[in-house]
Formats: sequence, structure tokens, C-alpha cells
Amino acid sequence: MLKQQHINTDAKVKDDGVKRMPHERDEAPDGNGAKPRSIIRQAAADIESGMVDTDLHNQRGVQKPRADAEAKPQPHVKRD
Repeated sequence: MLKQQHINTDAKVKDDGVKRMPHERDEAPDGNGAKPRSIIRQAAADIESGMVDTDLHNQRGVQKPRADAEAKPQPHVKRD
């Protein structure tokens, strides 16, 4: 049976002057200290004040769904 290797996930990343890959920055325990961006704070404040989010990047933003549309089939098209 194989012995599992112990990995210390609390160890800080050494500052050896080397730029880190994105996954190394994301997974580092001390790499999550970035301050929130002001544009995100502004967006949150806009939503809280009642404005509608219309960018649809994350498919949210329609606070009031529209009513279902009625079908208007063309008279010469047959449905199989």
C-alpha cells in the first residue's frame, strides 16, 4: 500500500523573484488578499438602489420576467 504524501497547505509562498503562474497565485494561501475593485462595489450599490443589471454576462439581471409570448404560426407552414 502506498503512503500518502503530506502537503502543507498553510505554508506561505516564498518570494524568490519569480512570477507565478495563474493557478499558483490562485491556490496560494496568502494570495487572496486583493482588495475589491471599485467597479464591483459600484455595481453592487446600483443593484441595491434598484437599478436593473443588463449586462447579462452571468445571465442574471432580469428582475421581472416577461410574460410568455403567444405563438403566431404562419398559415402556410405545417407542423409535422
